[in-house]
Amino acid sequence: MQGLISDPPQFREIVEGSEPYAISKEAITVRIGSDFEALAKQAEKIKSCRSVHTFANEFVFEEWKAQNNDVELIKKMLQNLS
Repeated sequence: MQGLISDPPQFREIVEGSEPYAISKEAITVRIGSDFEALAKQAEKIKSCRSVHTFANEFVFEEWKAQNNDVELIKKMLQNLS
């Protein structure tokens, strides 16, 4: 813009004062806000699955079986995930 516009501050006032600019700016602001809200909801879904994912990755049935654990213990472990 420099060199093309003789008075950049006045150009800024003209652009920022225009209705199309204000409408576009508001639409972009609303869209960004709704995108972040949607992403926050997705993040909560992922957080709710984290304990199940961790259990699935860390639980080794053979190790559990070697400790002579019973079925009731695994039921309790699974209940703790919900």
